[in-house]
Amino acid sequence: MARHLSTRIRLNPDPAQEVALRQIAGCCRLVYNLGREQRRDFWRQYRAAEGRSLHWMGQKKELPALKEAAPFLADAPAHCLQMALQDLQRAFDNFYAGRAGYPQPRRKYEDDSFRFPDPAQIRVDPRAGLLVLPKFGRRAGDHGAIRAVFHRPIRGRIRSVTVSREGRHWYASILLERREKAARPDPAPITAADVCGIDRGTVVPFMDSEGLARGHAILPARGSGEAKRRRRLEQALARAKKGSKRRAKVRLKLAAHRAREARRRRDMIEKVT
Repeated sequence: MARHLSTRIRLNPDPAQEVALRQIAGCCRLVYNLGREQRRDFWRQYRAAEGRSLHWMGQKKELPALKEAAPFLADAPAHCLQMALQDLQRAFDNFYAGRAGYPQPRRKYEDDSFRFPDPAQIRVDPRAGLLVLPKFGRRAGDHGAIRAVFHRPIRGRIRSVTVSREGRHWYASILLERREKAARPDPAPITAADVCGIDRGTVVPFMDSEGLARGHAILPARGSGEAKRRRRLEQALARAKKGSKRRAKVRLKLAAHRAREARRRRDMIEKVT
């Protein structure tokens, strides 16, 4: 039985590598937004001319022509640009199935991520603390392998790697596939006493079916100082002039503050579960 798991590692790129990561994220974000705009504004013309609806496979074939019009897209790996269109296809599929709203455009500082889907182009070296990806250590003269912090051993076959930015830090989520034996069914019947239901809430973090509240002991409480700092950063961002360097600095500080709060919430959830 194949089981898919993921492990998240912290990346420590040098300044040149960080610039390259931001460029790749920007290229993927541009391709995603252009594909969304094409689907939104030109789907009728495409269906009238081709006799079929727009699909990410057809949009993928238009990438070479797009690179000729925008040569800077060649700085991003081709697979990353293709995966951006695949993500757009999944977003529209979820919208048409009623599982999500209409796809929204990706924004800078909020949707800085891209995916490498080819396992043959990915190599990890936990002992040396290196992650090798296309454009990063695959060939001589590229940006070189990225230094990473491996918190746990990498066990399983690598399927893909997703690189994302949260605040000031970069992370890589490695999707692994493991082969495990299927568990034998328990011959003893399961009764109501063996089952415990858990519900998540805002006032009470976790409430079980017996009426017991859980998670208060490790619930990350936001102090008055942290709440005040977030309000001040939000006010400074609202007052800063759009397109200015000051606005970019304040936005980065606010993103780092929100990322820290998100990490604390994830840590709380992992400990409780």
